[in-house]
Amino acid sequence: KEQLAAEVGPEYAPVDVKKVVPETVRDSIRLPGLVHARTEVKAPVEVSGTVLEKLVENGQSVKKGDVLVRIDPSDYQTRMRRAESTLNLTRLQHDRAKNLAGQKAVSMSEFDAAAAELERATADYEDARLALERCDVRSPIDGQVSDIKPELGEWLEAGAIVADVIDIDRVKIKVGISERDLLSVSQLDTCDIRVES
Repeated sequence: KEQLAAEVGPEYAPVDVKKVVPETVRDSIRLPGLVHARTEVKAPVEVSGTVLEKLVENGQSVKKGDVLVRIDPSDYQTRMRRAESTLNLTRLQHDRAKNLAGQKAVSMSEFDAAAAELERATADYEDARLALERCDVRSPIDGQVSDIKPELGEWLEAGAIVADVIDIDRVKIKVGISERDLLSVSQLDTCDIRVES
């Protein structure tokens, strides 16, 4: 055994040799996140009716106030004409009552009733005018249409969501950070983001 050991020589452990070079060490954490639009707004229809026109498609850019969908205005136009006719008649009656009250030919209570009727007719006219204007569903913000819901001919109730409009000029990123890494990132002012899609 001794002779064999002397012939083989001492046993050496295998060693890897590498040159040590100074370099910067970056402390980093890789975290998954979700990119969200800075602003996302749902555009509702404010009057009930049938979808007459769909003026935008998904992904289309829109400006605040652009018409997204048009509701059939026929019923609202009729209501507007009726309110306008009533308002005109009430104005005439009010003017007559005013002239007669000036001549003391009618009582003040009759004049007050005519004035109240004119106020009610004016309010009904404004209500009909607003309902007619609301047949055009408009974009509440500048952005892109991310989801246009109704189809032509579909009946919509007031309050139904017509489209989602998003502003992606700037985005928010939501990142889940584990409790053990919370202290490491709490003092950061900036970080690197890589979007892989």
